[in-house]
This record gives sequence, structure tokens and C-alpha cells, in this order.
Amino acid sequence: MVDSLLNARSQEQSHCGACNDTRVLTPQAPDNTAGLPRIRFRAGSHQDFYQSMVARLSSSQYGALGTLTTREGEDFTLALLEAWAASCDVLTFYNEMWLNEAYVRTAQLPQSLHEMALLIDYIPHPGAAASADLSFNIAAGAGIPERITVPAGTKIQSTPGQDETPVIYETLDDLLARAEWNAIRPKLTAPHPLTTSTTQLPFWGTNTKLKAGDGVYFIVDDGTPVFAVVNAVNPVLANIAQDPDAKDLTWVTVSPIGTEPISEPASDPASEPASEPGFSASSSFSATVSGALAEKLDHTLGTSELVTVLADAELSEKAFFAPLEAASQSNTTVLVFRASAAIFGHAAPPLSSLHHSLTGMVPVYSVDGSDVVVESLEPGPFADKTAATWADEGTLSLMRDGANHVYLERQIAEIANDSEVVIRDGDTWARYQVTDTAEVAASFFAVTGKSSRLALDRNEDFGEFSIRQTTIFGASEFLTLAEPPITAPLDADTVSVQLNGWFPGLEEGRKVILNGLAEGSGALPVIATRIVQSVNHELTAGTGTSVTLTEPLGAAYFPQSLRIAANVAQATQGESVVEVLGDGAALPHASFTTRQAPQTFVPAATPTGVKPTLEIRVNQILWHPVANFLSTQPADRVYSMRVDEQGYSHITFGDGVKGAMPGKGQQNIRASYRKTHGLMGRVKAGQLNLLMSQPLGVQAVNNLLDADGGADPEGRDAIKRSAPLSCRTLGRVVSLTDYADFSQGYGGIAKASAQWLHLSGGPQVVVTVAAEEGAQVPEGSALHSSLTEALTAAGDPFARFILRSYRQRFFKLGVRLQVHPDYLLDEVSLSAEAVLRAALSFDARRFGQPVFASEIIALLHDVAGIDAVVIERLYTGEIPTRHDGLAAANAEVMGSGVDAEVLGASVLSLHPGPLDFLEVSV
Repeated sequence: MVDSLLNARSQEQSHCGACNDTRVLTPQAPDNTAGLPRIRFRAGSHQDFYQSMVARLSSSQYGALGTLTTREGEDFTLALLEAWAASCDVLTFYNEMWLNEAYVRTAQLPQSLHEMALLIDYIPHPGAAASADLSFNIAAGAGIPERITVPAGTKIQSTPGQDETPVIYETLDDLLARAEWNAIRPKLTAPHPLTTSTTQLPFWGTNTKLKAGDGVYFIVDDGTPVFAVVNAVNPVLANIAQDPDAKDLTWVTVSPIGTEPISEPASDPASEPASEPGFSASSSFSATVSGALAEKLDHTLGTSELVTVLADAELSEKAFFAPLEAASQSNTTVLVFRASAAIFGHAAPPLSSLHHSLTGMVPVYSVDGSDVVVESLEPGPFADKTAATWADEGTLSLMRDGANHVYLERQIAEIANDSEVVIRDGDTWARYQVTDTAEVAASFFAVTGKSSRLALDRNEDFGEFSIRQTTIFGASEFLTLAEPPITAPLDADTVSVQLNGWFPGLEEGRKVILNGLAEGSGALPVIATRIVQSVNHELTAGTGTSVTLTEPLGAAYFPQSLRIAANVAQATQGESVVEVLGDGAALPHASFTTRQAPQTFVPAATPTGVKPTLEIRVNQILWHPVANFLSTQPADRVYSMRVDEQGYSHITFGDGVKGAMPGKGQQNIRASYRKTHGLMGRVKAGQLNLLMSQPLGVQAVNNLLDADGGADPEGRDAIKRSAPLSCRTLGRVVSLTDYADFSQGYGGIAKASAQWLHLSGGPQVVVTVAAEEGAQVPEGSALHSSLTEALTAAGDPFARFILRSYRQRFFKLGVRLQVHPDYLLDEVSLSAEAVLRAALSFDARRFGQPVFASEIIALLHDVAGIDAVVIERLYTGEIPTRHDGLAAANAEVMGSGVDAEVLGASVLSLHPGPLDFLEVSV
């Protein structure tokens, strides 16, 4: 453009062209305004230099050249000038380029920015490794120890998705793991309460063979015996797809008799306790235990207390808890009666319906010739019977035959000796024991037939049971009541969880992962990490271990779906490398460079948010890194490290005055470190599942949550932005802007802002942050925790602050464009959308920055070929409409009082999905 302006100016001065190429145009003075992205500092271009040298051929200062009158390019002299013009053009180009490289704003080469950063003691951020919580699955079986240690440095590789490369993670610390901690479950069942008004009884399985009309006898929780009649049987199949450990249940609906029995069998000292209905092993458990468990029974022990008790008693965990586990099995029994029958003779004809000859005086006749003579009157067979001695109003006492017999209306072979029966007449009932059974021919109340005769343990209260209304329930069998599953969701605000049994060995500070369906979450599981604050073991049958977490559950989990993974280890991206750097020669400022790059930097509570993984050993002795040698002594085993723009680590030792020199030796300087990091390490949930090293007992591994953190090394634009910030904070946080600047320069943080909010406890600084590529920084994540610690360490101890992740809001857009006829509509449409997505993306927007229709119109008018722009839709939410502008919220307080919640600032960016429409026309 400059050349064309100069040529145009020449044409204006000489219309005939006679004076062309007769002016000296070099050197040109620089003319730069403030704030330019590039500095123009060239003395001239190729054409300028050539024209200036040709012009000087006619200068009087060079009279000897006056004889050179040709100006044709084919002349050797003019060709020489052409060559020199090309040389000057190249020299001035590089001169301008290196001048631009001397300023932060205009530098383009990473090396230049790194060198300038050293001048202000700023170290460009080397990047950060992503981190993930890994859940290990431990195998159980012969030859596998109950407790295993997953060593630090265990390698796990990701299964890459499409267009992804495998990523290797390594665990940071040793993990003590057990098979029973793979998926701990909360308390799943609860004892079914038994009361006198109980109408539902649960039994395990679906093959109880109970039916309507059967009887059930049980003892309620307060000791009262209850008899009930079965009304309905409802089998419930377990949903093993949702819970593989679930069991089938049968719910039996019963109608209890509202009275207590008038008679019960005398207790038999020789009988087993478990044969008593309603008996539970836990009820007599305290009488059977001894030793250390007996001393601590019904106590609650913490982790350290349990260790002490086991050590003093020289008991293993298994031996100590085995009696508790056995007593906690569901074994409350009820007595069911699978057969029932009425009393023999219950259907006898009423006494009043019998013929007079059966109930009255019957004449005895004799015949004398033609005369019939009544010899006498004799009573009929039932003449002495009354309603009270007949089946009409009679009781079982009439039929006992001088013994304790009762007769059933039919033969029931299922009633066995030593079984039990219940005799019921309306609300009157009693329980008896069968001492003998027999199949006999019975004859009572003018009825004869086959009958089962039961000999009972006693005949008391037989007179309370009428013949016509009494039913005997027999064929008794003990069934164990099931403990029905707990279906009510857990309280989302609770911090304590009762576990399904005892889990010794769990300790405070262990990280666990909660995974399960929750109320309101639909079919998607809610997964969260928590830290165990305390562990308590309740030494009472039917209870178990309970854990208290450092923060609430956060979701109303359904107990049957919740799994608590306790074999959890933190891992970070990067693969371990060990290499020999070189030989020690006792030379000052010996320098070495690692062979592989980039070195992994892991998250840490430092001003940069990361720490190196590099370890340097000289003659097997560990040396320590320092920022510089200014405060070191001659004998200090220290070194400095610098990471170049390509990611290689440069190690420099002292000179013997400031820092020790490495001793002489061959290949005695060794380095161990991990390599690779960056955003590629942000793997999705479930991708970290390949064990590259497999310790004994480790069966599988998985990351239940997406990896978080991770950052690429600072690039050109990031260094330009962050290097000046380091001069403003100087490693400390005092002012409001310091909170934002410090956070902005922290590893893994892409955006940061700070503002004052007046909360109930007084004014506080609210720091809002966003991670690389717009990722959230949730509370509890490694990045959130380390940044909080770093801000606290660098800040004013009396200033309070709150760190919040940002809120992502999207807006939608519908645009109509009028395109110049000379342009291709498709090309203009693609260019327009690319401009919109670049200018309205997360990377281009600030916290709290609004978006205006006028701003979008201006952006589109910068696209070549667009003549007119109409914004027809600009809105958030689901209802299409058109706004002139959309606001983005800064940090704010929602609610009041105890319900107040501090929310971070928001970023308003274009929705990543398709535009509502982008119509182009001529």
C-alpha cells in the first residue's frame, strides 16, 4: 500500500513520467501511533531502495556515474542495484521483526516472550496435569490378601474416543484397599415392626406356599401374642437389573384378631429358643458372647478405639465382628398354619330338627294277635340331649373322650406330632401343642365319618370353643420374616450414612465416591466425591458402621441404588521417566537438559498452582530446586530449573560459592520425572480403565467422574496477558484486583474476576473463576482446593473471600443477511458464522459482559460481501424473541438468611448448537 501511494504521488508530480525514479525515498522515518499490535520500523521496501539508488545515479554528488545513462534493468549496474535493494529489503524486514520481538505487546515468537519474562522474574506457566479420582476394584478369593496396597505410581491408560490419543495417569500415593470396599452399600433393610395391628408381613422368596385362609401366629415387639388370618399373598420380584443383590419378597396381607389368647402352651425348657414365634437371635445375643466383644457390647467405637481394642485382645477384625454379623441376620420367625378345618359334627342337624323318636320317649310295642300292646316307653338315643350338649350350643368339652382330644371334620395328614395348632372361635383363640394324631372313624351328634383326632397338650378352655363356630388351624411351620428394603431416599442434607454392616479399617480422611440414583435425577446417576470425617462402629446386633462426611450428601439418594466406592486414589496425568543426565565434573554452573518433554507439573497449593515432578539425584543423593542461587551457601545441594518454550527442562547447578557443584563421577547425575500434561488429559468418565501395571489383587479400575484441571503451557497470548499481572501482584494478594490477577495467573484458570459483596457476616470478596476451555471449577475439586489454599497463603489473613465457579449462560441468534451479488452466498454464510462464533465464544467474552444487537451487526458488517444485516432473534431460554441487548450477571447473592447462596459471575456466550437461522440472500 505504501508503494502504491508513493507511485501515485509521483504520477501527480510528473504526468509525462520523465521524472519517474528520480527521487530518493530512503531512509523513511518510522511513524507509529500508540497501541498498535505491530511496529512499523522499516527504512524502506525493495522498490524504495531500488528507486533511491537509481535516483542517486543522477546526483551531482556522484559525478563519476554521470556517464552511466542507461536505466534499463538488463544493465549489469542496474542489476547490481536490484540485488542490493533485495538485500536491504531482507535486512530491514528482519530488523523490524526483531524490534517487534523486543516488546511484549508485539512479540510473536514464544522464545522472545520467554526471554522477556525472565527480565521481570516471571516464569511462563508450564502447564498442568489433569487429575482424576480412580476407583479400584479389588478381587476376593484364595491366595489374595484381605488387605492390599496399591502402590503410588500405578499406571492407568485411557481408552481413547474418536480423534483422541491414549493418556496415561499415575496414582500419587499408596492406597490401602480391600475387596469389601469396592462398593459399600448403605443400610438396605430395616426390621419389620410387629404390632397388634400389623396387617402386612414380608417373607423372603416367592414360594411361601401361603394362601388366603391360612393362619399366622407371631409375637409383637412388646411381647403380645397375635393370631391373624391370611387375606392375600402378593409376590414381589426383585429388580436385579437395578440391584443385582436384591431378593424376591412375598408380602402377605393378614387380618389380626384383636384379642389376646385365652391359653398358651406351657413353656418347654427342653425346646430350642429359635422355635418360639417372634424369636430373633439378636434378642439373646448378649448372653452368648464373651471376651473383648462382651466388654464393649452396645458401645460405639471410633477407628482408633477399635484398633486399640483389637490389639489388646489380640483378635483379628473378622473374629471380632463375626458374632455380630451372625446375630444380625434376619431370623425373626412367625408360625404359619397351612391347613384349617372345622370341628367334626359342626354340620350336624340341629337338635330341634331330629325326629321325636330320636329325642323323645319311644314306645316299645308288642303284638298280640291283632292287638298292638305298648309294653313301655323308652328314651330315644338323644332324648337326654339339650342344645348345650348338642352341636348347637355345645363346646369341645363334649368331645374330648375323657382325654385332650379334638376331632376334625376331615382327615389332615399334614398335622404332625409335636406341631402346634390354634383353635379359634370368633375373637376367642388359644394355641395348643399336638402330642398325638390319629385317623379314626368318629360318630358325634348323629354324624359318622372319618376324622383326624388330635391329642393336645391340655384341655383347659375347651369349654370356650363352640362346636359349630370353631376352626382349628394346623400343619404349622416356622417361617422367617424378611427385613423389607428401605425405599425412602436419604436426606440430601445429612452428613452421616449408616452402612450395611461393619467395615473395620475405614479411617478418617479417606476419599469416597457416591454413585447412585437420587430423587429428582431421573435415570441418570448422581456421582460425587466426599471425604470421611469420622467412622463409628456400633457394637449392637443389627446395626453396623456409620460414616460422617465432611459435607452433606448433596442428593437424596435411593438406598437400594447407592454404591460407595472407598478404594479411591487420586491420580494425575503423566508417565514416569528415569534417565541419566550426564557425568559430574565439579565444574561451575554445570547445565543439563532432559531428553523428553514436556515435564509434568501436578496441581499444588503454590502461587502458580503447580509443582514440578522432577527429582535430581547426584550419586544417589537428592538435590533440591531453588528459584535462584542468591541465598544459597557453598555446600547447599540445590539446582535451578527452567522450562523452555518447547517444554524441555534445563537444570543448572551452582558454582561452589552460590550452591554446590555436583561431584565427579560417570553417569552419576540422574533425573526422574513424569512427562506429558495439558488439556488432552481431560478424559471423560469411564475412559481410565486400562491397568498398565497390575498389583496383586487389583482386578479393575475406573474413573467414575470426568477428569478435571489440566492446562496447556502458556502460549503467546497468555504470556502477554499474564506477565504484566505478575508485576502487579508480586506474589501477594492485598487489593481487590489482586484477587483477580492472582487467580488469573494460577495454573488451569482461564478467566477470573473479583468483586465485593455485602453478606450477612459483612463484606466479602467474591472471586469468580473459569477453567481452561470453559470448564467449571466445582467446590471440592483439586483445582478449587489448591487455588483456595494459595489465595489464603498469599492474601491478607484478616480479609475474607469466597471462591466460586462461574455460571455459563448461552444466548441464541437468528440473522438475515443481504449479500453483494458478486459474492458466493455459501462462502459468505460460512465466514459470517465463523466470525460470530469467534467473537461471541467463551474465550472472547468477559464475566458480566452483556451482548447487544448493535455489536453483532457491527461484527457481521466486517465480513466481506455483506451489505445489510437484520437481527430477528436474540434471546436466552426457550422462547424465541428479539432483544436489543442481553445482560450477564455478575456475582450475586440469591435468597436471604440461612437460605442465602453466593453465586459466581456469569459468562454470556453464543450457544454452541446451530443458530436458529442464518439466512442469506442477494
